[in-house]
Amino acid sequence: MAISLIINAKKGISAKQLQRDLKVTYRTAWYMAMRIRRAMIDNSTFLMGIVEMDETYIGGKPRKDNSRKILE
Repeated sequence: MAISLIINAKKGISAKQLQRDLKVTYRTAWYMAMRIRRAMIDNSTFLMGIVEMDETYIGGKPRKDNSRKILE
């Protein structure tokens, strides 16, 4: 459950929030969070070749130019 909460948090999650969500002590929540964050660090070249991601679209038509034009 802690891994799911950490991965799905857009801006990160504090140990205090983990404590409330998981109903564990602060020390346990902090320890789990640090272990999970350390496990997520990987310096290898993991994303190689074709990579697919959800909720991402790259490309398409250029947007309308919203800059002001100088009238002559």
